[in-house]
Amino acid sequence: MALDMFHDDRRAFIDHHVERLFKFVDPKRHPLLYRMHCEFYDDPVFNTNQCNELVHELIALRVSLETAVSEKYLISLIDRLLPFFSQTFQANGEVRCVSD
Repeated sequence: MALDMFHDDRRAFIDHHVERLFKFVDPKRHPLLYRMHCEFYDDPVFNTNQCNELVHELIALRVSLETAVSEKYLISLIDRLLPFFSQTFQANGEVRCVSD
């Protein structure tokens, strides 16, 4: 996997073939997703509040991708990441990332 994300015994990931997601990240509208992209290989950590913000950024990104017909496959990635970050926020936890 390109980027593995962990909270307790739960895991999510962004694989190499879906790193294209970051092409659609706007630093002003999605600052934490932009940070994730910039720190992709530096093993970023996201605290509870940042996990909540990531949920909102992912929702906004998902809405904008709904019109990009050739990028529909990225919506399934977002749909996998949303519950992971939401549950981490609800558990008052943090996400620890590990990259290849």
